[in-house]
Amino acid sequence: MTVELGFAAGGSFQYLNVEGTDIVHAVGHFAVPMKLVPLTDWDENPDDAWLNSFGWQLTPLVTFGSGGSLDAAAGGSFVGVGVASNVHLGYHDKIVLNWGSQIVAYEGVDTTFDDFEFETELDQTIVSTGLLVTVFLDRPDGNVFLDGGVSYFTFLDDAAVDYWVSPEVGFGWRLARDSRIRATYRPSFGNAAITSPTNSSGS
Repeated sequence: MTVELGFAAGGSFQYLNVEGTDIVHAVGHFAVPMKLVPLTDWDENPDDAWLNSFGWQLTPLVTFGSGGSLDAAAGGSFVGVGVASNVHLGYHDKIVLNWGSQIVAYEGVDTTFDDFEFETELDQTIVSTGLLVTVFLDRPDGNVFLDGGVSYFTFLDDAAVDYWVSPEVGFGWRLARDSRIRATYRPSFGNAAITSPTNSSGS
């Protein structure tokens, strides 16, 4: 079996000034996408190899971030390690289904800003999975699409929110096979972990 490997890197930097308080945030990530099953024609018709397609990609990843404010005497950093999976199924290049799953373990990192030292108390693992269905409205000659799906997120360790669900619906235009412009609406609905108060009164 031939495995196709890639490399992806990205990040962002943000500066905020809130009522005279300077705040900075920086995040980055590195990933190694591995196409364990490259997009292949599942009906074995060489004339439409991109029409009826199946593929599976596994991606180990590392993410990290740091933020802080000298004015607010606050800050923290983290690092995360995980793996993501995506299964692709396409039918006649008109209906495309993507099922993605991910697990990432995050750990806090002690941070020093100028004369300040901060202990980032973070030890959490997040598991997520989601399904997205895309329908191209004007195939085979166009690239306008509608899509919709739902994602589920949960914490493996104790957290204020046990899990949350994010349905979504989108509309867009495919510029090329792997490039798209998309507008989407995606609310989130969470389930808070509620602890019953202890009754300490006696009789």
